[in-house]
Amino acid sequence: MLKKFSYIFILLFLVLSIISCTTTTNNKTNKEVENVISLINKIPDEITLQDEVLIEEAKIAYNNLTDEYKLKVTNRTKLDNAISKLKEMKEEKVNQDAAKIVIDKIKLLENLANLFDLYDATMEARKAYNALTPTQKVLVNNYNVLVEQEEYFSDFENKASLVVQKIDKLPSMSEVTIDDQEDVLKVQAAYNELDSFTKTYVTNYEKLEALINYFKDLEDVETAKAEAKVFDDLVNSLPLVDDLTLEDEE
Repeated sequence: MLKKFSYIFILLFLVLSIISCTTTTNNKTNKEVENVISLINKIPDEITLQDEVLIEEAKIAYNNLTDEYKLKVTNRTKLDNAISKLKEMKEEKVNQDAAKIVIDKIKLLENLANLFDLYDATMEARKAYNALTPTQKVLVNNYNVLVEQEEYFSDFENKASLVVQKIDKLPSMSEVTIDDQEDVLKVQAAYNELDSFTKTYVTNYEKLEALINYFKDLEDVETAKAEAKVFDDLVNSLPLVDDLTLEDEE
């Protein structure tokens, strides 16, 4: 009989222990749920980027709960909305920062007086703008300034293109003859009329320069020949040694 009571006592002890553990676990888990709810309540209704730490803390605590106890978090919708809103705000911040870099590059154009510096800065601003996403491009509120600047430089390019075309029509070094000299000189004159900045748009100037040097070398040769002829004529005009007299001393 005593043995029977012993078995009953042990069984009762085990049951109570299990109930006690379950209750303790439930109490612990319920406190974790309450903690998550409290963390979510600390998140402002109107969040800013500075609230990221609060949102991340509540998110981590919520994710550590089991699926069963996640359902007991009565304000989990507020956490979901905060996470979604924070993501949007961070993306917007990235877009604004990227756009601001281009905006500042375009603003710089208004303060540059040197055409060469202005051109380089314009090209740099265009490159930076083209690298933006469509969403970021919309945020560049001074884009019209960049377009106007490019149109300004297109006038220089158009003037230079006329000279470029004339150079293209000149013969190559392997085909040039003395008869082409007049045409080369005319194109050279057109090139010289351009200002120093517009000349930078003449992309085939090396061809013109080679032709100019070619005819310059020819002129140098002709000049040397003429000088040599003058010297020869002078020498030939001198009397022979046998015919020299005192009057020829001068």
